Amino acid sequence: MSQSRKRKSYSYSYLVDVRADYAEKLLDPRWAWMHEMLKEQGEELDRKIRTYKETELCTQFQQDAILAYILQQKS
Repeated sequence: MSQSRKRKSYSYSYLVDVRADYAEKLLDPRWAWMHEMLKEQGEELDRKIRTYKETELCTQFQQDAILAYILQQKS
């Protein structure tokens, strides 16, 4: 696995973990004073997570298309 790919998966994993932590804190009354900020940051994390997923899907689609083209040229 390349270094940038490792960094990406760690980043994605980290974002998911932080999002889960924010969700837990939103249910905890002791964090009520931070709920507004946690909601805003959670929405931002959701956008970043979606972007990671969309990028991964696009990359996979492109790789599949390239592979199909190469296999077609070899036939």
